Amino acid sequence: GCLDMMLCMEDFSYNSITEKYPCSPDVNFKICENGYTAELIAAVNEVEPKWVRNYISDRKSSIAIAVADNNIVGFAAVDFNARTIVTYEGAKTGLIGYVGVLPSMRGKHIGINLVAFATEQLRQRGCTEAFIEYTSLESWYSRAGYEEYLWFWLGEKNI
Repeated sequence: GCLDMMLCMEDFSYNSITEKYPCSPDVNFKICENGYTAELIAAVNEVEPKWVRNYISDRKSSIAIAVADNNIVGFAAVDFNARTIVTYEGAKTGLIGYVGVLPSMRGKHIGINLVAFATEQLRQRGCTEAFIEYTSLESWYSRAGYEEYLWFWLGEKNI
């Protein structure tokens, strides 16, 4: 199974997450809105080759990246005006997906700081809630304040 997760921006505190999960000061975060680059696609391919097509085909999303030593070490697709199952009239929903950190850089809190950074960018651009679709990383995303919204139970039966 997998689940969708949601975060109400009123409940979000960027500083409390970055203080609880400190990341190396050598890692910087930024939003790229000018499409993908060869370096980004190489990083995505190293983390999960199946995601490359999503990064190439979804040009409406921005990309949050983590950079260390002038190299991309993490990434996340960010949509500042997503249509999701939680979007309601008068709300602006942000969406974060396809979050990855290079294997050589894992275990340094880069991923959770990247999610916190992307969520803060959603908040700064007027999103009232943030949404994460189809994940199985409930305990990991909950570190950034996301909560279970909807479970999908998937199964197969041979008859």
